[in-house]
Amino acid sequence: NLIVKVQMQKAINCSDCIVYISEASKKSFNSKFKINTREVVIYNGIENKFFKNQKERNEKNNTINIIFIGRLVKVKGVNLLIDAFEKTSRIIENITLTIVGDGVERENLEEQVKKIDIADKVNFAGRQNNIIEWLDKSDIFVYPSIWEEGFGISVVEAMSRGCIPITFNRGALSEIIDNGNSGFIVNDVNSNSLAEKIQFLCNYEDKKDIMKNAKENSKKYTIENTINYLENEYYNLMK
Repeated sequence: NLIVKVQMQKAINCSDCIVYISEASKKSFNSKFKINTREVVIYNGIENKFFKNQKERNEKNNTINIIFIGRLVKVKGVNLLIDAFEKTSRIIENITLTIVGDGVERENLEEQVKKIDIADKVNFAGRQNNIIEWLDKSDIFVYPSIWEEGFGISVVEAMSRGCIPITFNRGALSEIIDNGNSGFIVNDVNSNSLAEKIQFLCNYEDKKDIMKNAKENSKKYTIENTINYLENEYYNLMK
């Protein structure tokens, strides 16, 4: 929208500092606007409650629980996750998929699940307030967004509870996840590649190490860090 772009450029021109929530968002703005002012990246932070009362996972549980949390809209790619899950369920029997969230695509996604006959393994939980409880019951967090994510707060929340994240290589998601160490990045945006990575992780022997790394990595994204970095920038501007 030309009008929005013109107004945004005016806002940029009269700014003393621009704060981005990721390197990806910084790159996006620099590709669209002329910027001649200070730029800083300050990542979003998650609430302290995600780091409290963390439980050890039961390694004797034979079922692998996969979860998605987010809006049920096309750009989130949940249809690709469902296809990937169906492919995986043909090979690995002891898996379930929980979809937490709501949106305009929910009815279509539920119909997709029925059509490919996996309704007995997929739970549409709708909107939930107790996200931590749902994460603590899950092993793998799949975030199959197909658009350029500015950050990925739900990915960090999942990592903080020891869920291993799998995402497509979109936007800032590769900044959050250390591929192969604290989670996995899928470069090709399609259900086959996603299914391959889910199957790989389901059969991966050292899940506990990746869960531990995911928890540790998430500590960089505390709300305290966000506030401290912002305060420091405000202080520098007032000097």
